[in-house]
Amino acid sequence: MFEVSAGKVQKMPGEASSGPMVLLWLLALIFGGIGGGLTWPSVRAHGWPVAPGTVLTSQVHSQRGSKGGATHACRVTYAFEVAGRRYEGRKLDMMEVHSSGRGAFEDQAQFAPGTTCVVHYNPEDPSESCLRPGPGVLQIVFLSIGTLLLGGALLATGVWWWKRSAPATF
Repeated sequence: MFEVSAGKVQKMPGEASSGPMVLLWLLALIFGGIGGGLTWPSVRAHGWPVAPGTVLTSQVHSQRGSKGGATHACRVTYAFEVAGRRYEGRKLDMMEVHSSGRGAFEDQAQFAPGTTCVVHYNPEDPSESCLRPGPGVLQIVFLSIGTLLLGGALLATGVWWWKRSAPATF
C-alpha cells in the first residue's frame, strides 16, 4: 500500500485518496448539524399539549436586503390560558423565517386579530409556545442536504475502504 523511500511515505499507484471522503464527511456534519439544530425545537414542540388561544396582533415585518429586494415575515401576539393562568406568546413558528413570497401576507390574513388559534405550549414552561410547531422549509432543506451528504460520505468511505483493502491485482 505504501512505499517508504528516503524517509518519505509515498502512495502506491492506484491507491484511493481519502480527500473527497473527508470533505463529504465534513460537509455532512456541517449541514446535518445545522439542520438538526434548527429542526430540534420544532420537533420538540410538535409533542407539546395544546390550548385554545386568541390572536391579539398580527403584522407583516419587512426588511430590505443588500440588493434592494424585500423579504417579509408575519409576527403575531396571542393570548392563551394554562391551568387558569394567562400567557402571551409571540411565535408563529419556532423559527422566524423571512421570505420574498406572499406567505407572510397570507399568514397575516389567517391570523388576524380576534381570530381563535391553537397554541402549542411547553408543559414545563407555558411561556414558551408557538402556533405552528412543524419544521419549516429551511430546516427541511438543511436536513435533506445533510442526509444526502451523509449517504455520499458513507458510500465514499465504503469505496475507499474497499479499494484500500482490495488485492493489488484486482
